[in-house]
Amino acid sequence: LSAVVAFMAASAGMMIVNKLVMRGSHLPITIVIIQMLFTVVTIVVVPGMRRAIRFGSARDVWRWTRAVPPLFALMLSTSMLALDHATMGAFIVVRNLAPVPALLSEAFIDRSLKIDLQTMLAMALSLAGVILYARNDLHSSPLGFLFMGINLCAAVLERLVQRTLIALDPIDVSKQGMMMINNGVGALLLVPLALSPTRFGELGHVHEIAAFDARQWALLLLSCINGVAISYAAIHLQKFVSASTLMVLANSNKFAVVAFGIFVLGESRSWQAVLGCVVALSGGVWYASAR
Repeated sequence: LSAVVAFMAASAGMMIVNKLVMRGSHLPITIVIIQMLFTVVTIVVVPGMRRAIRFGSARDVWRWTRAVPPLFALMLSTSMLALDHATMGAFIVVRNLAPVPALLSEAFIDRSLKIDLQTMLAMALSLAGVILYARNDLHSSPLGFLFMGINLCAAVLERLVQRTLIALDPIDVSKQGMMMINNGVGALLLVPLALSPTRFGELGHVHEIAAFDARQWALLLLSCINGVAISYAAIHLQKFVSASTLMVLANSNKFAVVAFGIFVLGESRSWQAVLGCVVALSGGVWYASAR
């Protein structure tokens, strides 16, 4: 229960803070790299986390490194890019499709995982609530939909692989070690993209961060701290729940984000939006009961 609560708080906080950070700067890749490097430095500097680092064997480190960090980096970067090119409603709708392929794929990998009618109906109810919320806000550029589709695939694969290496065919690497590999290798993989001469290259615009005011620096720091929290919380929770359950929990948090947008940022207050939130949250509660 504590693992679930910690993950849900970190997940909701990450989306909200990232949204506020992106309002002040359109440098999604650079911001993700900063958050990743901050996590690595935190693990090395904080004595309790540093002492907990353990890499059991080179084989286990390689099994994790070759599979998880590329998907982790792809998931984080496309998430920020999608937020930069699409509305929150569109992004939430697409991401709520993720538990369905995740559950079907996981059932194929782990034969002990059973799928019952209640589970499927609960997921359908949650998805219906999201569609109801976003029916008047499903706007995105073609590039935005492309990023959302890539993000959906990366998120499903990352959760499945991570779940396998943590719980089903576990490796001897501590959570702190996994976090270091994910964020360190992930940041290195994203640097060439940030420096590239393509439209995603952000090297010529990094000065925007130097021009941040005190509020923007505080938000960036908060996003970095939240990045450490969610990196640990996701790995810790993956030990206890299936990949599809983790994705349902992550999606449920998006409605805390929607509520933040409605009541704090003054976004859509229509009855469809409010009813959609209630229906989707009810689906999440039903799913939890069914599992």
